[in-house]
Amino acid sequence: MYKEHTVENYIKNYKSKVIDDLVINKLSGCSRKLTNEQEKAPVDLINNNTHDEVGFK
Repeated sequence: MYKEHTVENYIKNYKSKVIDDLVINKLSGCSRKLTNEQEKAPVDLINNNTHDEVGFK
């Protein structure tokens, strides 16, 4: 998510013609902890199984 201050800077620079386009660069911060496959696994589990099939009663 973008911080409010970052968004305000983009808008201010765009309005003052400092930048020609609102180009958003890659977000900084820590690297991802999970691979795409690891993120997809719980979604697939929920979408493809009933609660009984995965051990919930």
